[in-house]
Amino acid sequence: MLSRTVSDADWTVLAPEVCVRLLGDPSSRSSREWRWGRRGSFRLKLETGTWNDFETGDGGGVIALVMREERCDRTGAAEWLRQQGFLPDRDRSQRSTRAIRSRNTKSAPPSNTRSAAANKNTANSQRRQHVNDVIRQTREIPMDPEHPVRLWAEQRNLWRADVPFPRRMTQRGIRHTLLWLPESASLFKGQHMGAGSVVAPVAPIADWQRAYPDHPVPKGLQLIAIDSQGNASVDRPKEVGGLGKRSLAIPGGTMNDAVLMIGEARPELAMGIAICEGVADGLAIASRFPQTSVVLLGAGKAKRVAPALADYNVIDLFADNDEAGERWGKILLDTLTAMGLAGRVRSFNFVQSKDAAEAAAGAPFVYPITEATEQHASDLVRDGYDEYEALRLALTLSIQESPDDT
Repeated sequence: MLSRTVSDADWTVLAPEVCVRLLGDPSSRSSREWRWGRRGSFRLKLETGTWNDFETGDGGGVIALVMREERCDRTGAAEWLRQQGFLPDRDRSQRSTRAIRSRNTKSAPPSNTRSAAANKNTANSQRRQHVNDVIRQTREIPMDPEHPVRLWAEQRNLWRADVPFPRRMTQRGIRHTLLWLPESASLFKGQHMGAGSVVAPVAPIADWQRAYPDHPVPKGLQLIAIDSQGNASVDRPKEVGGLGKRSLAIPGGTMNDAVLMIGEARPELAMGIAICEGVADGLAIASRFPQTSVVLLGAGKAKRVAPALADYNVIDLFADNDEAGERWGKILLDTLTAMGLAGRVRSFNFVQSKDAAEAAAGAPFVYPITEATEQHASDLVRDGYDEYEALRLALTLSIQESPDDT
């Protein structure tokens, strides 16, 4: 339950959820405390809602943790908690209302203006709370081969069964790039026709770069509903919880330039980027090519993301083999050419398949994880790569041939 104000917030209830949002999943849990880090050096005491970082000597409550992790002051921490849905916006609006009432009533805006602004704030608050409720109900995708997402990826040859889904290992714990939202989540109101949905948090490319090694605060979510056998379809109306795709935007931002990035976001370490349209395309490319996948999640974003691509030396376009793909591929190529970046761009055209995900069905994973691969991954970690990204790179760099379809 959300607290009405910062002063009366039940921090013992909020602390675990805030810690997971900021630090990722804990490395260990007990009835008295949760711990993060490989050695469990970060501890949250559940009884008091307070934390200690034994590596740095820091400690405190929820506000102090937000201030440290988000590099902000107390006011900024309270605002972050509101934006994330842990505190409601009405705390601020109530104080603003009291301040307005204490002034000369002639200086107040017309009542219809106040009413419209209040309605907008209420709608935004409800929408933000809705999105963050969804995030809080997500789960990590396990290595279990019978998990619906694993079946979905296996059936389409999108991702190796012996490799974790994209994630980052931070000093505070593991951050998952893709998540799982079970059909029991409140979003589906008990009407989901499948097992749940894959959840992809999205943000602008610049946010992915700045947030490393963490994940950026999402501007929205992309959901792909699948059934217990890993099938994704749109054969039932979404209005009754049918399978399909949906996007949830977070107020205060825009999804117009928000993307999913799979792989190294830092330009100085990324081995180029590969632009594609869907989550499945991004996985198929990232599991076969060392480039970082940039998933547009909509053809209309091509021109908006172009300025952020100037930081990368290699830009590969994997446009879908349809009218929409041809359109965004041309828009992006023309925009990059106008920016003087044409020499960095390579276009991959699909002939027999619709997109990278469909092409992946005919390109099974036949190359094993060898000692040489593991040694290569260890070398990449020493060069500054995250251990999960290092394994992905080591595997993709070992491939001698590209998919025959491209």
